[in-house]
Amino acid sequence: MTHYETLGVSEDASLEEIRARFRALARELHPDKASVRSCSTQSTASSDAFQTIAAAYEVVGNTSTRELYDRRLSEVRRRERVIISDEVDLDEFSMDEASEEYSYPCRCGDRYVVSETDLSDGRSVV
Repeated sequence: MTHYETLGVSEDASLEEIRARFRALARELHPDKASVRSCSTQSTASSDAFQTIAAAYEVVGNTSTRELYDRRLSEVRRRERVIISDEVDLDEFSMDEASEEYSYPCRCGDRYVVSETDLSDGRSVV
């Protein structure tokens, strides 16, 4: 969950909108207010919720920390979109006769290796 979702605002919300939403949530969830209205279990949950919204507001309620957070959020989302699997034919693998292994270069810099035994035994290597 993003800080924006925690506060219930859109990612393009203005600082004023973020501040107003935080204040409304703070009035509702502040531990001093919650302890007057409810039992200790609900008061603890309310305190936890207040700390969560306060931490979110601390980040997105400030222009400089918000810009940094938005860049990091964008980078995380970009990485999530990267395809981590690919369909490769055995013909595209290199065969090492000595070890009886097929290998294919991996994007991580290593190699994906499948042995002749794996193939002849019908093992799933994916």
